[in-house]
Amino acid sequence: MTSIVLNPLLAILSVIILWKILAWFYKKQNYNQTNYKRLEYYWVFAGMIGLITLVSGNNINHTKREINSLNREINLTHRNILLSMDNNSNCWTYSRTSNSPIDIEDRQEDKDAYCIWSQKMVISINQYKKKEYEHFDKVDIEKLVFKTDQVIENYNEDLQRIVALQDLIKVRKDKNEKIGLYITIGQILDVLGAFCLIVAFAIRLSIITYNVKESKKIFG
Repeated sequence: MTSIVLNPLLAILSVIILWKILAWFYKKQNYNQTNYKRLEYYWVFAGMIGLITLVSGNNINHTKREINSLNREINLTHRNILLSMDNNSNCWTYSRTSNSPIDIEDRQEDKDAYCIWSQKMVISINQYKKKEYEHFDKVDIEKLVFKTDQVIENYNEDLQRIVALQDLIKVRKDKNEKIGLYITIGQILDVLGAFCLIVAFAIRLSIITYNVKESKKIFG
């Protein structure tokens, strides 16, 4: 049945075969006009069920596309984090001269702490990336307090990017769990939807066949 869903020619062939079988069966049962009128309800009902189930299957496919979009956004956010933090993870020492600002020691202390933090985060993020960021959304990011404005600004920007990455991973995780739960149901719905539409078209064609024969009897 799955091959019929994926192959329109098989679906059309199935409709024709079922149509011929139903036409033969109705003729064998001596169906009258009232019986054929009742079949109108059956084919409409089967068609509605088929349409509803196929739409439900498309909703699952939409979630898959959302996950693919999230994967691209996660990779982009990861690259942006590394571009920023790779530069900041290069530790160096300020030159001391007579013109050095009075807060040079605070700047150096902040720079060293920020550099070490950046190195740790780059290593950690890359390790989690190898495991598809498993559990990274639950990692507690080390919070630091700085004294100098420039380091505070750079640190806050990096921290926001990391939190954004965690949020994206959490959303993707939720959608993956949803897909994992409903993927089998989606496949069943696709097959059921295709089957119902095939039955609906076959019943409708058998009704048309009957109406054509009746018209020939009346008009010759």
